[in-house]
Amino acid sequence: MKILKTMSRIFIEDKLDETISFYEGLYGESCSLKFEYPELELKLASIGNILIICGSREKLKPFTETKTAFRVDSIKEYEKYLTQCGCEILSAIKKVPTGFNMIVRHNDGAIFEYVEFVK
Repeated sequence: MKILKTMSRIFIEDKLDETISFYEGLYGESCSLKFEYPELELKLASIGNILIICGSREKLKPFTETKTAFRVDSIKEYEKYLTQCGCEILSAIKKVPTGFNMIVRHNDGAIFEYVEFVK
């Protein structure tokens, strides 16, 4: 059980390509992930430890309380561990374009996304 990457979420309504270019310059590296999530009408991109989520204000609203995403090696192991620790699973494990995710409220009240990429 290991956190592979911690990603801070940034929410934007437009100018995805400009935002990607800015963070590529800031990090000195290329965008490592870019895809559309048509079911939610969102576009996502990742540069360094930044996860950019682009969509209308209405479509972004359900996601804005979750500021950080943890990319993990085994989402099922984390689900078991977090449940044992008394955390609240707000959104059970589900299939997403990159693999699987779940949303969890930690005991301190902070909300995090856990995601396991599937190749």
